Amino acid sequence: MSISLEELAHEKSSEKRRELLNSITAMFLAGAENHTDRESALYAEVALQVLDDVGKTNRAEFSDSIADEASMPGEVMKRLATDEIDVASPVLKRSPVLTDDDLVEVMETASQEHLHAISRRETLSEQVTDTLVERGDRKVVCAVTVNPGAKFSDNGLSVITKRSADDEEMRTNLLRRVDLRTQLVEKVLPMVGGDYAADLRGMIENADDETIDQVVDSTQSAMEEERQNSARRSLETRMMVKEIRSGSKHID
Repeated sequence: MSISLEELAHEKSSEKRRELLNSITAMFLAGAENHTDRESALYAEVALQVLDDVGKTNRAEFSDSIADEASMPGEVMKRLATDEIDVASPVLKRSPVLTDDDLVEVMETASQEHLHAISRRETLSEQVTDTLVERGDRKVVCAVTVNPGAKFSDNGLSVITKRSADDEEMRTNLLRRVDLRTQLVEKVLPMVGGDYAADLRGMIENADDETIDQVVDSTQSAMEEERQNSARRSLETRMMVKEIRSGSKHID
């Protein structure tokens, strides 16, 4: 290690610690393909210690600069992934180092902002989407449904389908997913009854994108009409009960 790095190691200011972190990281990445496990562990130990002395803005810059690096030690990436959202976001969205287990572990205690960052990863496994749709708020689930790299288990899709019952945007996102058409035939159609369901099943199974858009619009209209009819029937029933109770209408 050069004299300048030794001098930086004795400086305690946030700015000097940032310089030290960037310097040792540059050195590590320059020879990453030749490092032994011991050398990687040593870098991670030093980097984790220095990160604790670096301000949030500098940690966020550091996170963004190394988010795409596949050779970074997992301990460093997990430390950044659990930091404040400005720091965590780049690695949660982009890091190839974070495993599915790492992401699920982060989501167990993370904020909705952290979950939203994860939902925007280039690819999402069924294991990760299961956790996202179980723990995520509406913004997170909508982001998952439009992510073309997201894979869904039957259970995860079932959860989304239930959550989309009263959410047109979420429902539309699902119906436009070509890769989910087969699953949607079984998961979405129970929300639409009668002969229309049978017609819709055939349209989804064989439709092109233009037809899918038409199906989405028709489905939304049908479901909105059904909600209105249900509300009207409920009101009529309440009025009838009130009239019976008042004596102005007889049951027969």
